[in-house]
Amino acid sequence: MPVTDLHLYERHTARRGFPGRRLELLLAQVSLVLAQVNGNKDLTLSSFLMDPPPDPELGSENEPTDDEALAAHFGYLPRRRRPPPEQQPPTEDNSNGQQPG
Repeated sequence: MPVTDLHLYERHTARRGFPGRRLELLLAQVSLVLAQVNGNKDLTLSSFLMDPPPDPELGSENEPTDDEALAAHFGYLPRRRRPPPEQQPPTEDNSNGQQPG
């Protein structure tokens, strides 16, 4: 896998919240609750997350991801599904075993 593809895939997975990220959020929430129970009321969830600095190319977090650009970079070209073939009228069957003609 080229390095550019790896960077794009890493950005994509970071924004979509794959299972590793969800597990990290769950553990951070548990840690926050335990810290607040033990008297640390001034902590927030971000105190327990190891987030990298924001990517300057992406802009703000509220912007939608550019899935079309990502698909174009990886060369993803979805195929159109063909409509089902039309039904052919039933042919006449000679049940006597003789061929026509």
